[in-house]
Parts: sequence; structure tokens; C-alpha cells
Amino acid sequence: MNCMQAVRLVLACTTLITSSLVRADPNDYVHTPAVEEGERDIDFKYGNQKNKDGTYNSAVSLEFGVAANSWWFTEINAKYQKPIGESNSFDAWEWENKFQFLETGEYPIDLGFFAGN
Repeated sequence: MNCMQAVRLVLACTTLITSSLVRADPNDYVHTPAVEEGERDIDFKYGNQKNKDGTYNSAVSLEFGVAANSWWFTEINAKYQKPIGESNSFDAWEWENKFQFLETGEYPIDLGFFAGN
């Protein structure tokens, strides 16, 4: 086994192990590292999740964001949840930041960093 094959094997094993640790709410989504200067964003998300016991969870979020410059996008979110048998209630404030390290499409990969609270 050469060095490149060993690296691929380690990455594959790491992905398999950590993928079982990932948790997402019904209204979450995948982020991309693209930032467009001047972009402003108002986003509403709603999602349902069917549990193994046949019950449902719901989640809602309202988000306001702005690209502060060509490489940084910042966003504040208000999140609401509807636990089983209850009405919607405020869950949390979140502050998310996306940083773009490379120009989109200039290299084979788009590299960036996402930080959220």
C-alpha cells in the first residue's frame, strides 16, 4: 500500500466513524463556502422529522444575514421547536459565520470555514 492509498483509507475510516456522530434538526441544511460581497439574506426554514415511534418533531428558523465583505458572511438565527404534543416555543438564538478562503471555481475544491453558535 502506497502513501496515497493509506491516506485515502484513513480518511474513509474517519468519515465512517464520525458520520454516526452527526446530528441535524429537521430545518438544518448543508453549507457551502461561497460568499458573494453585498449579499443580503432573509431565510425562513421549516422542517418535520418522523421518529422511529411514529411521532413527529417540527422545527422553524428565521434568519437574517449579510456578506460583510468578499470573504465573510455573518447571520443571526431565531430557532423554534415543537416538541411532541406541545406548541411551538422559542428554542435558541444562533450566530453563524462563513469564511471563504479560496475564490469559488478557481481551484478543484472550494475551501472555507463555518463557525456557528
